[in-house]
Amino acid sequence: MKNLLKNLVASTAIMLLFAGAALAQNGNGTGNGHGNGLVGRAIGAFNSDCPSAVNGPLNGYEETVGICINGGFITRVLIFRQLNCQQINCLAVRLAPIGYVDFDCENNLMNVSCTWP
Repeated sequence: MKNLLKNLVASTAIMLLFAGAALAQNGNGTGNGHGNGLVGRAIGAFNSDCPSAVNGPLNGYEETVGICINGGFITRVLIFRQLNCQQINCLAVRLAPIGYVDFDCENNLMNVSCTWP
């Protein structure tokens, strides 16, 4: 029983460590689907599947929604309108997402959702 509890605590600590590292990743999209990483790919996929959803530049935010058994994470990129900011920090402003894109454990595109009414 004592060994089982130690293993459970160790496993939980490792999972939290990996999940925390994944949540610390924040994408940097350029608003046109050509950004680095998953955010740029997600914006490109969103623009392809939801062409009438929004006019103008977009940005995204990565979040981890699952941990894969063989390593990696299931990642969701929330898509937001990019604000036209003149004198405020646009990165600090968040609006409701207008859609999301899911990626599997190997960062392959799984799903594109257009939630804009």
